[in-house]
Amino acid sequence: MPIKKAVIDVGSHSVLLLIASESSTGLEIIDERYQITRLGLSNSADRQISPAGLTATLETIDEYIEICRQQAVDQTLVVGTAALREAKNQVQVTAEITARINQPVRVLSGSEEARLTRKGAVSGLPCGPDCIVVDLGGHSTEITWPGFETSLRLGSQRDSQAFLISDPPGPDEILRLGENVDNLLAGLPKPPVPGELVGSGGTATSLASLELALVTYQADQVQAHLITAAALDQLIDRLVKAPEQTRRTFVGLQPERARIIPAGAIILRSIMHWTRRAQIRIAARGLTWGCLLSWEMLLPG
Repeated sequence: MPIKKAVIDVGSHSVLLLIASESSTGLEIIDERYQITRLGLSNSADRQISPAGLTATLETIDEYIEICRQQAVDQTLVVGTAALREAKNQVQVTAEITARINQPVRVLSGSEEARLTRKGAVSGLPCGPDCIVVDLGGHSTEITWPGFETSLRLGSQRDSQAFLISDPPGPDEILRLGENVDNLLAGLPKPPVPGELVGSGGTATSLASLELALVTYQADQVQAHLITAAALDQLIDRLVKAPEQTRRTFVGLQPERARIIPAGAIILRSIMHWTRRAQIRIAARGLTWGCLLSWEMLLPG
């Protein structure tokens, strides 16, 4: 009889739910949910998760738990990423979440997040084993290739707060953000010459949806979509010239991402230049898929 498993990913900007049925023939996705809660919004300044972010996150987790109950899920795994990793009040926050789910929250290290995201991102993509995977999140960015993995304090939410203060952002702000990304990347080994560049995470999938002008998000169309460097430049130009209220009306972009998408796109462009790639292949899958594929390793106890 198939076993139903659920992964709840408590991220810095959003909380994701992935429910799958596992049988001898593999994984079949039953349900996927995504809710922006901005858990890490106040995290970068004082490293304290705000009551508002925690409340929104707990409410979403409550909704997901009810969905899991309705779907008769057998096993549930809850993982946390950069916002929880960095929070000074991590113990209190994870205790609140644990009280909801009646099991410990697995707060992933940067290396664990990088490995798991890579595993999920490349599943189902024709990218080959030597690809470079970039997962750009709200508070951290994971970069991996064979034999190398790192997690950088770099993200769409973090760097929107730190650099893009004006609405729309000014040229000097955009320049300072780009310089910050370049400085962080300069301390890393040079990327390998072979291998395709793969992008996962909310920024990457949102940019694909925006370029495709999808009225509603469709993972099957986003999966494996290619964005060229020239197309990314055009998207950035469009995003940074428009105020947030106008960006909220762009077809293909979730209104809740309008504030942070310019920073995410600028970061992604800098990474493309650093890797010397002329295009990036978008992965609709990511950390939740990697957790499903590494289930036994992550179970509590």
